[in-house]
Amino acid sequence: MRRNSVEIMIDILESCAKGGQKITWICGKANLSYASHKPYIKRLLKNGLLTVKVTSGCGRSGKNYVYFTTPKGLEAIRLYRQIERLLGLKEDE
Repeated sequence: MRRNSVEIMIDILESCAKGGQKITWICGKANLSYASHKPYIKRLLKNGLLTVKVTSGCGRSGKNYVYFTTPKGLEAIRLYRQIERLLGLKEDE
């Protein structure tokens, strides 16, 4: 079944919830192609659900971007999972 944008953003938030992650890790965990991640990351950053820390690193830009789920993002995950259970879309785990 195809995921909607909310499900994709929740997957991104969950992939960063236990610590900072780089884009390649996020794309792998959220099952996204590298090219398709930008609008989702941009929206999550804009709405304060995700934050980014820029560090020096190797590569073309010389920077590493590490993404973290904010407390607001953790609350969004919790509420989304609660709605899934209330609507019977997902069994209690």
